[in-house]
Amino acid sequence: GDMDPEVEAAVEGAISVFEEAGSRRSTTELPTLEEWDFPRAVPLMLQALKVHTEAGWYPDSADGYETETLLALKFAEGLPSDALETARSQLEGLKARFLRAFERADVLVLPTTPAPAPTKAEAKWDPDDTAHRPFVTRTLTRICGPVNHCELAAAAIPCGFTTTGLPIGLQIIGRTEQAVLEAALLYQSVTDWHTRRPPLPTS
Repeated sequence: GDMDPEVEAAVEGAISVFEEAGSRRSTTELPTLEEWDFPRAVPLMLQALKVHTEAGWYPDSADGYETETLLALKFAEGLPSDALETARSQLEGLKARFLRAFERADVLVLPTTPAPAPTKAEAKWDPDDTAHRPFVTRTLTRICGPVNHCELAAAAIPCGFTTTGLPIGLQIIGRTEQAVLEAALLYQSVTDWHTRRPPLPTS
């Protein structure tokens, strides 16, 4: 849904490279990234609340917290008592759906992040953002998080640059490290993105 068009084009280009190298392309239905957002956040935030509370830091020293941490802890405080159980059940369902992709494929090829590398300005906290994590954090963990939850092997390798010179990453995902590394090596044997460096700003 929120895929940057230049990222999408770079990943499509990478898939074409695999096809030209003899790989067979097939498409699969995965749970949407939005479906993962809330259930993935619940255990992380509840665990953070437990640690900070038991250490005596929160809420006693709440005025010393950064906005992001404070919002995360408040988010966890506002969750219903059955939130963890519900989230775990939802995550198991999402994991089962995600893993079905490997009934037809050795590896999945996805962007590492749905947007190119953020600038410092884009990474700044927006004071109008009331979510429990800043937009840049939500964006950068959105595709990697579900892969991590499914306990899959993954490699992130360069696959291009935006027109402004920002790097774009390709994520190769599989059930085994061997399958992932073989696919990554195949890609890098016929491309040279891994040898290039983004241009540095002149100022």
